[in-house]
Amino acid sequence: MRASGRAVERPSGRAAERPSGGRRSAVGGRLAATICLLAAVAAGCDERMRDQPSLMPHDKPLLSMPAGVVPVSGGEPAASVEEAAALENPVANVPEELERGALAYRRFCGHCHGASGRGWTVVGASLDPAPTDLSLAVPARTDGELFGIITFGAKTSPALGPFIDVNDRWRIVRWLRVLPTASSSAAAGTP
Repeated sequence: MRASGRAVERPSGRAAERPSGGRRSAVGGRLAATICLLAAVAAGCDERMRDQPSLMPHDKPLLSMPAGVVPVSGGEPAASVEEAAALENPVANVPEELERGALAYRRFCGHCHGASGRGWTVVGASLDPAPTDLSLAVPARTDGELFGIITFGAKTSPALGPFIDVNDRWRIVRWLRVLPTASSSAAAGTP
């Protein structure tokens, strides 16, 4: 009722069911929620994480080492294929070393160069240029050059130095020296 004493008529139907200002309050609520969300995200986007206290294990002082415990000689003998050319193979030419060289060759080289060393493999056929025919290339190179090529790579052959132990690389070189005769013996069926 109004102050004048007359009754106010209420609308009927849909208009009667809707609360006053319903559409405006829904839009206002969404706007307020969006503003709150943006404010929360913006408050978390500073560089405070960098300034927090944390454990820094590398900030500890280095241990003092007794004399003679850190090697200062040895390691990789060459830094390029050219420097490696003059190196001598330190691995003995004995059956045990050849067996280990054959195993390392199969593991690291055989998938491209094949058992015979001629490059006739599925992987070798997909490379351009094709893998080197080792039966032709090995006799023309020194042990040091072969070691350097295994270590530093050549053409499509990757540098395997980081993946193969130094002695195993030299064993592979020993195996490469007997590979043509070993593959022809295997083809002929002789041990």
